[in-house]
Amino acid sequence: MPTDRRYIPDQLETLLRRSGLSHTRARRALHDCLRMAPATTGQMVVSLEGNIHKSSVYRNLTALQSAGVIQRRTDGYWHLTDYLAQHYHICVCRICGLQVRFWNEKIELALDAYSGPGQFVVEDHALELRGLCTQCLNLPQTAVRPRIGTRLRKVLFTM
Repeated sequence: MPTDRRYIPDQLETLLRRSGLSHTRARRALHDCLRMAPATTGQMVVSLEGNIHKSSVYRNLTALQSAGVIQRRTDGYWHLTDYLAQHYHICVCRICGLQVRFWNEKIELALDAYSGPGQFVVEDHALELRGLCTQCLNLPQTAVRPRIGTRLRKVLFTM
């Protein structure tokens, strides 16, 4: 099931209320800023410039952290806690490292079907697809590897 905009605010509202905090425009903006990607304090200040004052960003980051909405990593980036993180899959370019996040209902349905009665109970998953972005694919020295499905079929059916 995708995590959509109607569902996230309910979870955000719950965490804020449990901590005695209100759901303000500034807190919502910080939440939205971190929804798809972790960010540093400086990146959020720049991103929200004109909408939220710099001091409000710092004050609300502390409030959101104490409420369990966000956490600060050791590298200085803020991210949503697991309770609020949007579920996604990721494609990573093996040459330049470009990361593109996506969500696909067919993948989710396939995983739900796999975890049928008596097989396996899937509690969580992470899906990372590695390949080439369009820029790297068009580089003259780039060699395209065969698709994994092709390689597996060759191995399985030549045995």
